[in-house]
Amino acid sequence: MKLILSRVETARQQALAKVDQLFADDIQAMLGPMQHLHALKAAAAASGDMTLFDDEGDRQASLSNAAASNARLALVDQRRRSFKRRIRDCTSSAEIEAVLVEVRLDNGSLNG
Repeated sequence: MKLILSRVETARQQALAKVDQLFADDIQAMLGPMQHLHALKAAAAASGDMTLFDDEGDRQASLSNAAASNARLALVDQRRRSFKRRIRDCTSSAEIEAVLVEVRLDNGSLNG
């Protein structure tokens, strides 16, 4: 069975990928170069493991930082998913492009 995509469906698939790409770049920038260390520290802090911490205050700060980071990431991911939902609901290539324009405008505020 051969699958033939309409122009709108092709534009939709490309737009969905573009949204993920734009958001992925900015999410990576938000996480920063030390993301793996921060993730390890958050997991250790949550489990009570003190190996990576000087004291209980340091562990608590790591938990607090992880919660704040997760909240920021959740907001960005909600926006990403909202744009993708809107693209899926589009019925024309023009509608899809209009949403992509919004994504590109919004994209500049992801790190702010």
